[in-house]
Amino acid sequence: MKNKEVKKSVFREDRMNKIVILYASVHHNNTRKLVNHIASGIQADVIDILKTKKPDIDHYEIIILASGIYFNTVHKSLLEYIKSTSFTGKKTILLYTCGIAYTDYARSVVKILKKNGAEHIGTFHCRGFDTYGILGKIGGIAKKHPNAKDMEKILKNVKEIMNVAWSGKKTHSKDEIG
Repeated sequence: MKNKEVKKSVFREDRMNKIVILYASVHHNNTRKLVNHIASGIQADVIDILKTKKPDIDHYEIIILASGIYFNTVHKSLLEYIKSTSFTGKKTILLYTCGIAYTDYARSVVKILKKNGAEHIGTFHCRGFDTYGILGKIGGIAKKHPNAKDMEKILKNVKEIMNVAWSGKKTHSKDEIG
């Protein structure tokens, strides 16, 4: 019986600890659930931006920024960090959770990232349980989200975009709904 050829993964030892996820997750911890799932799948360091206000990203190659959506943008702590940080020489991925995606919440954040030197390689989002404002009166929307299917889909997309980025090929930002 012949040995099966094993496909090499991009997640080699020489890439370990070169990925960090900076996140803000508040109400239902939707984003934290997603971040923890992704971090375990790509062996990334995780930093809660609400606890560590100015994390050092110098030794990281890929910076994943994750947040729930608050008043049509990412959490203010993450946004302030993005505005005040140089991302020169860094590849960035933006992740967000939201009750319903009726607009492109990432557009303005991606502009800031690029202005601050980032090579933005992807944006992904999925639904998250939302009880903000009037939604709380009706029991919320997107109950049970993000679920396992949502998180696996985002993890798969993050791995794919990282593979492309590390291969040196041109990346194309995708926006996925879980």
